[in-house]
Amino acid sequence: MTMNPGRLSAAINVALPAVSVRLPLLDGLRGVAVVLMAIYHGVWDADYLGLAEVPLFTSAAWLGLRALVLGLFLLFVGVNLELAHRVGIYWRSFLHRLGLVGASALVITATTWLVFDTGYVTFGVLHHIVVASILGLTVLRLPAVALSIFAVTAFWMPWIIQLPAFNVRWLAWTGLATKPPFAIDHVPLLPWIGVVLIGILIGRLISLAATDHRSLWRSWHPEG
Repeated sequence: MTMNPGRLSAAINVALPAVSVRLPLLDGLRGVAVVLMAIYHGVWDADYLGLAEVPLFTSAAWLGLRALVLGLFLLFVGVNLELAHRVGIYWRSFLHRLGLVGASALVITATTWLVFDTGYVTFGVLHHIVVASILGLTVLRLPAVALSIFAVTAFWMPWIIQLPAFNVRWLAWTGLATKPPFAIDHVPLLPWIGVVLIGILIGRLISLAATDHRSLWRSWHPEG
């Protein structure tokens, strides 16, 4: 069965008003990401404070957990952008959230500069979310094919292009450095922006699925 774009957009609007309706299943998945993040950072703190010895940077399992947590958070950045602005861009809400995350990123930079000296954070996950949110909004209306091409390009560029000129802090955030300066948190734009773009595509699929009240996205509700 096919539906013209106008009717499809109207169906999505009715099924998922931009402000009032939430999807409990999506909130639950976000909660899983938060729990995993809390576990990882709790272990990181214990290792840093000398309370435990954990091979966070040599163990494949812990490196995998870090990549999973980071990937989930950036994936939800893309999903949230699509679901929140699928009808139109809500600038007030977007700029408010962007300001909060941006201010937090600056606090992280300042705090880690005072505590960790040369290992301070110049482009960590919060910095990445700010830039990715802006870039994601600019490509939000592109066709799925174009977004897919951009995502694949983002994943491959760091493997194809790496230049020593990008090894300085003010350029290493691009992801094109051969050896970026040490930082306790470093989430370069490339390749991780590709995860955000995939999140936008997943958000579109969720929007389509959620038009059906019988779908798991609409029918699942936690109890208790």
